[in-house]
Amino acid sequence: MLKYHISDYKGKKYGHLTVISQSKNSDIPNGFDFKCDCGRIISFAPDRIIKGHQKSCGSCSYSRKPKISIDNYIGQRSNMLTAIGLSERRPSDKRQYIECLCDCGNKVRVLPYLFKNHKVKSCGCLLKNSPAYIDGRTKNPLYGLWKNMIGRCESPNHPKYYQYGKRGITVCEEWHDFWKFVEWSESIGGRPENYTLDRIDNNGNYEPNNCRWATSGEQAINKSNNLNIEYNGETKTLKEWSDLLGISWDVLHNRLRKGWTVERAFTEKVYK
Repeated sequence: MLKYHISDYKGKKYGHLTVISQSKNSDIPNGFDFKCDCGRIISFAPDRIIKGHQKSCGSCSYSRKPKISIDNYIGQRSNMLTAIGLSERRPSDKRQYIECLCDCGNKVRVLPYLFKNHKVKSCGCLLKNSPAYIDGRTKNPLYGLWKNMIGRCESPNHPKYYQYGKRGITVCEEWHDFWKFVEWSESIGGRPENYTLDRIDNNGNYEPNNCRWATSGEQAINKSNNLNIEYNGETKTLKEWSDLLGISWDVLHNRLRKGWTVERAFTEKVYK
C-alpha cells in the first residue's frame, strides 16, 4: 500500500474533508484525521479520501445525494432569476437549493419548488427598488396590516375577499395612501400591542369614522352585538343610533355591555 506522509497532505481539502493531522486511531494504521465541512472530525485511511471514494464524513447533509435533477433547471428562467447550478449544501440545509443568477448580477439560493412556481421574483433587488421599500413603508409595523386590508377588499384572489370585497366593503380613497392611514392611527393614539383593525359597523367600509383598534375579544363582542336595537318604535343598528344621537359608538357600546337599559344608555348625558 502506498505510504502517505502527513506533511505532504496537511491542510489539503478533498470534497468536504480537510486533512488536519495524523490519526491516533489504532484501528486505522497510518490513517489521517479529517475535518468535514459540517464540523465533524473523523479518521479515514488517506487512500480512500485522496482517490475520491469518500467526500464527506458520511453523517451530515453533505453526504446526501440531491433529490432533484439539476439538468431540468439549468438555464431555465423564473421572473428575474436564471438557474445556473446546484447550491453547495450547508450543514443546516434540510433541502437542496438551486443557485440562481439574478438579472442585476447577484447570486441567490432558491428552493426548487419556489423557482418552478415563480414565487421568488429576484435576489431581493426588486423589493429594494420598489416605491414601498424606498419610502420606508415596508419597515412600518402597520404596512402588512394595511396591505392585507386593501387585498381582502379589492383582490378576488385574497382568501377573505368573499367576506369583504364580495360583500361590497371598500377602503376609502384617503386610506389608499398608506401614510394617511398611519396619520389616522397616530391621531387616535396609535395601535396598542396585540390590537387589530376593527370596523365599528360590520357592514360599513374601512374609513376613519368607522374604524378603531380593538382586541380580538372586543371584535367578537362587536360582531355578536351588532344587532338591530329598537328604541322609541324604531329599529336601527348601534352605529346608526350613534350617528343619530350624537353619542359615540364606544360610549353606547360600553353602556349596554355594563347592563344599562336602552333608554338610559341612549338618554343619559355624556360627561367628558
